[in-house]
Amino acid sequence: AGEVQKNLLPLEVFAKGRVTAGGICLYCDETGGDYYDILHLDDNEKKIGVVVGDVVGHGIGAALLMTTVRALLRCRISQPGDLGRIMDDVNRLLCQDTIKHGNFVTLFYLQVDCDNESIAWVRCGHEPAIVYFPVTDRFSELSGPGMSLGVIPEGGYQRNEIPLAADPHLILIC
Repeated sequence: AGEVQKNLLPLEVFAKGRVTAGGICLYCDETGGDYYDILHLDDNEKKIGVVVGDVVGHGIGAALLMTTVRALLRCRISQPGDLGRIMDDVNRLLCQDTIKHGNFVTLFYLQVDCDNESIAWVRCGHEPAIVYFPVTDRFSELSGPGMSLGVIPEGGYQRNEIPLAADPHLILIC
């Protein structure tokens, strides 16, 4: 089960133009509910998505819920729509499985659009991402409202957006 779950995580670092994305996941058990993914959102890879999530609990149950979230998100993100609405749809479907048992998932979804030179994100109960600007030695956060996924069917998730900075910067999502 642990090997199958690890094979669902990205195996390579994404690098194209100004964007490099990668991650690592270290489970405290053989399986778990930690999740990250790098999604290629168009053919020319000028728009990518980075997702980091954490399912409540450990072990096989958390791993199964993580794979459900992964499938729901990958399926819905491939369809058109605002990021807030996309997360509303994922949440509504996830609630059908979680609401009876009190399971939930925190998730941070970041989308980099090199054509529009923008960064958009949705927070679903997850910690804000930290942005570091080495040229100015300055930190900021990508925050915003958002309930964990799987808690209540009415999500109300909001898309946040900022311009893609000209200077190099590092975004850390834990």
